[in-house]
Amino acid sequence: MPPILNVSGSIDRGTLAAVMGGSGAVKSTFVNVLMGKTNNTDGIVAVNNSPGNLRRHKKVIGYVPQDDIVLPELNVYENIVHAARCRLPRGWRDADIKAHTNVGKPIISGGQRKRVSIGMELAAAPMAIFLDEPTSGLDATSASSMMKTLKAIARLGISVIVIIHQPRSEIFDLFDTLILLGNGQTIYEGPQVDVKQYFENVGFHFPEYSNHGDIITGNGREYKQSGDISKEALIDYWSGHRRKMGATNTDRHTITTLGNTVMRKAMENRGALRIKQVWLCLCRAMLQQYRAMSAYWAEMGLATLAGFLV
Repeated sequence: MPPILNVSGSIDRGTLAAVMGGSGAVKSTFVNVLMGKTNNTDGIVAVNNSPGNLRRHKKVIGYVPQDDIVLPELNVYENIVHAARCRLPRGWRDADIKAHTNVGKPIISGGQRKRVSIGMELAAAPMAIFLDEPTSGLDATSASSMMKTLKAIARLGISVIVIIHQPRSEIFDLFDTLILLGNGQTIYEGPQVDVKQYFENVGFHFPEYSNHGDIITGNGREYKQSGDISKEALIDYWSGHRRKMGATNTDRHTITTLGNTVMRKAMENRGALRIKQVWLCLCRAMLQQYRAMSAYWAEMGLATLAGFLV
């Protein structure tokens, strides 16, 4: 796996950002660095323009893995309320938490489990949420509905970052920002609406009604009219483009610095006390066992049998 090199950029508050790239582009590793899960790095990741230990921000960052984390023994309401009780500020009363986690249908089908996983993270009122392949395993209609929901969430002021592989054209157009990686380096980083113009300058041709996401990530060779199409050439072209662009907008520093006080207040008393979290998890485990009584007695029988054998 190649290392992450010379990757720079910014993700603004209230935007829907996509991290794209082919196989081996280290998209997951890149996102792990942004979330503070990978520490052995030489670069700097700043929140509100303030570099530091990202682990201290984990209470205000949500993460939805590719595999659903919904417990099948619990209904939608119980899964989401448990997440809210563990992660919302300690001053919230239980009645406020229940009002915050209003859920319609308590029972869902398998195709709706991904939405519940997202709901469990949103119940914690995060400032940013990362999602790994949120459309994986969904049909075209469900995938489009999912991404429109994430777009609406971003408009509420939450930064939404998704890892996605060759989305449909309808989904690609929903993104505000695109980070395209190749061999652990940046091929493009910037507004999604500028992707077509940028790659046309590189030498690509975009037919009418074509899927821009497919062309820039997988099927670009047949649409490259001139020049080298290798990842190394595209990486070098982006490096030159960044140098021409010069420094980033200085106004952003003022805007983000003013938000540092808000960020500190948001993390104060965030999450239930450790002893309460243990109690909540114990109650949840007991409820799981009660609703899967046959499995419980099977485990007890095996434990008893193992004791006799020893």
